[in-house]
Amino acid sequence: LSFSRPSAAAGEEVTLQHLIEQAVALLSPEAERAGVQLNCNIDGDVILPGSLSAAVTEILSNLILNGIQATPSGGRVAVSGAVAQDAPPAVLKITITDEGAGISVELRERIFEPFFTTKQRGTGLGLTIIKRRLTEIGGTIDIESPVSHGHGTRMTITAPLYGNR
Repeated sequence: LSFSRPSAAAGEEVTLQHLIEQAVALLSPEAERAGVQLNCNIDGDVILPGSLSAAVTEILSNLILNGIQATPSGGRVAVSGAVAQDAPPAVLKITITDEGAGISVELRERIFEPFFTTKQRGTGLGLTIIKRRLTEIGGTIDIESPVSHGHGTRMTITAPLYGNR
């Protein structure tokens, strides 16, 4: 349903740690039902501007949920976040890594298409929403799959911390 709704203009200013912990807490019951462990690693205590926090919250929730749904019971989904400030502009970098079957090259070409899904009960809108939100904030998403021993997927989101939208 959020695909049809206009994007929120701005959220509140919050720390990256708070956003990630909030998304993980929201999805913890889903992870527990699936027998999947959620791990977080947040580097630093960076404050995100309100214009970025609403988009990042929606992106995180969708990607973590996808990771949980892709990971078999007993597996884990790792979420890490950091801000690279070595050279201007500062860049937000969030990585979600799951232990699922992975995403083939053929599927990677289609997963951002509206209504495309490989799930029995999927809507095919989650990754479409993510892509739209990333475009709005000047961000990108990179997909690495398989990650380890022929399985797993790592999705890395990067977005300018301020401006460049």
